[in-house]
Amino acid sequence: MATLALGLVVAIGSAPRSETSCSDFAVSLVSDRGGKPSPVEAAEHLVRHRSVVSGLTGAWEEIERSDAAASVRQGRTVLHVVQGPEGTWQVDSGTCAPVR
Repeated sequence: MATLALGLVVAIGSAPRSETSCSDFAVSLVSDRGGKPSPVEAAEHLVRHRSVVSGLTGAWEEIERSDAAASVRQGRTVLHVVQGPEGTWQVDSGTCAPVR
């Protein structure tokens, strides 16, 4: 396991993604504090700083939100983002959506 910024620990890794292939991943949040102000900013931060989802460019779109969770999408990649008690957001997993 590798320790990541924002107190994340990679539990299951994946190779860099592309529009034609990608892998699911999950992280174990060490802390529920210190995230980003929005789900989209949390996704952008993860892509900029973590190789588990590197190689993605373009805009993220928030596609779903509930009480303290949201989903953001870019192409086939969907990230699940959780909100901590201080109101900031951190990515805790990602999946490949079916081709539309």
